Amino acid sequence: MAGYGDVFSVGPTGAGLSINSIYSLFSKEAKRARRLTKTIENDYKENVIDYKFTKELISKVTGLNFEEAERFRRIFRPSYFFILAASDYEVTNYIKDCYSRYRINPSQYFIDPFPTINYKLVP
Repeated sequence: MAGYGDVFSVGPTGAGLSINSIYSLFSKEAKRARRLTKTIENDYKENVIDYKFTKELISKVTGLNFEEAERFRRIFRPSYFFILAASDYEVTNYIKDCYSRYRINPSQYFIDPFPTINYKLVP
């Protein structure tokens, strides 16, 4: 897939536009490829967050059971960049700070999970 800098070409016969590069910037296949790349990147970032911000750690720090820890995890999910930069100590302090806010009024933060979708087609 061509980048934006590849649209213009300079050769021994002169300068011009690369038709293949222009096509690859605006074609459906290129749009799908960019969308897939973005989806893969977002999934990777979510997995990195999940690796450090676990239910087990939340339960250990706060004393919440696993169901409440999962709800807490959805509500106070940190950003990808925070997780990259934070040490284990900073992640633990983040959980403690969020838990102190959560204890004041837990119902304020209640978020229902998305419903489970059954993909079976009914005949």
